[in-house]
Amino acid sequence: MGPAEITGVRQLDAAAPGGSLAAARLIAFAAPVAGLESALITPGGGDVITSSCRAGHHTATVRIAELSATDGRLVRVLRAQTARSGNDADAQDAIFSTCQVLSVAGDGYHVLVQAFAFGRIDNGVFTSLPGTTPRVLPVSAAW
Repeated sequence: MGPAEITGVRQLDAAAPGGSLAAARLIAFAAPVAGLESALITPGGGDVITSSCRAGHHTATVRIAELSATDGRLVRVLRAQTARSGNDADAQDAIFSTCQVLSVAGDGYHVLVQAFAFGRIDNGVFTSLPGTTPRVLPVSAAW
């Protein structure tokens, strides 16, 4: 699956009665934000942490960024990395399946990601963590 245009993100409160995502709080952007693979709302609800990947001729780029929950505009880039990749469909699928924001803690400064490697971003610094390899997909994790 490739990137999408995201027009909003819902935050499910698993502790609330009903547990319906359709009834959960919606953060809607004024205009669609193109090219995103995944998105999570920060605990305070002011920002959205997103992942995006682009695959080109023998290279791929992953970006983890913080967007404003108000209008979807870029607040800051948390991680950007380019790596060599194959051009076949399997290589492209592997890149997009490893481009995920998995969990956000605190105020958005602590993020678990799968972005070429599994790891955490703390205040803009990426630390690789053990637990998965690019051949083991998909990855799920939380704090």
